[in-house]
Parts: sequence; structure tokens; C-alpha cells
Amino acid sequence: MGDEIFEAKHTIASKHISRNKRLFQSRKFEIKDQESVEILREFKIVIIDDIITSGGSIRAFAEFLRDQQINVAHVVGLMGDRRFEIDKKTEEKLRELLKEKNIGIDFESINYLTRTEAGDLIRLLNSTRSKNAIQKFTEQLHGIQRFGTVKNFERTPGADRDKSTGRKDSGNVQTGERIPVYSSAPDPKRVEW
Repeated sequence: MGDEIFEAKHTIASKHISRNKRLFQSRKFEIKDQESVEILREFKIVIIDDIITSGGSIRAFAEFLRDQQINVAHVVGLMGDRRFEIDKKTEEKLRELLKEKNIGIDFESINYLTRTEAGDLIRLLNSTRSKNAIQKFTEQLHGIQRFGTVKNFERTPGADRDKSTGRKDSGNVQTGERIPVYSSAPDPKRVEW
């Protein structure tokens, strides 16, 4: 349904980009129907995707919608990794590799990445050995850095980048329990937001 309102402006779909390059490809979107966007601002929106590979495309689309003042309440994938937030073990490994490879990137500027994207970064860092390759990789990382706090796009309720050491992964169980199941398309007049 979103294809009628929004258009993906990136030229290649993520599934057609190699895993090694996907992280560094920007995903851009554009509004096709401004009137519908005005209407959407009055509701909580659930983004539904068929397969969540890395979560990067959904994250980018959710951020785009938020930039349009559209309230993204939840993200749902029919298949794929449901754990978007970087876990402590992955974070520690990534920090360690950035330091080991002497890459001057502050982890906080890339902590918006999904868990799978961070895992891909770790895999790429492990295979990057020469000074020239590390320099090129560092330049690519500079291109995806963001500064400031990136809010959670509702992968789990209330998990706005909690940096406490006692953080736990609560998954999406609560999210799934709150999504109504219909045998046919819901009547928009009866759906309670």
C-alpha cells in the first residue's frame, strides 16, 4: 500500500547489492502523494515487510517516515531476524576491532546500525588487513556516520538505546501480542489506534 504514497529513489534494491556493499548504500525515499501523508500523520503506522534481511531498509524507511512527522509505532517482518538492536557482545567486538585496526570512528556515531549490519561490519573488518584496505574502509565508515542520538524505531517497546550495563534483549514478543489478526482486511473505521 505504501507504494502508492512513497517511492524508493535508490536505484538498486538491497537484495541486489552484495552483502559487502549493502551497508554503504544509501536508501532514499520520496513522497508521491502529499495528501495521503497529511492523513497518515494522524495515525500510528505499522511497517510490514516480507523478509527482513539486515533491517537496514526498514530502518531507513522508518527514519524517513519519522522525518515526515509520521508516527511509526511498530515494524513487523514476516520472516528474518527480529533482533534489530546491537547486542552487548556484538557491540564489544565491534569496538574492539575498530580499536585494533586503528580506525578513528566513534562507535556512538554508528550505533544506529542494526544487529545484522554490525555483524557484517565485524566480518568485513576481520577480513581487512592491509593499510590501504583499512584506509578505504575507514573512508566508507565516515560516509555512514551519524551524530546525535538515534531513536529506536520501535523494534521493541520502550527500548530507546538503553546504554545501561543491565540491558536485556526483550525481543518482539510484546509487539506481536498487540498486533490484531484479521481473517480478512480490517475495516479502517473499526481499527482502534
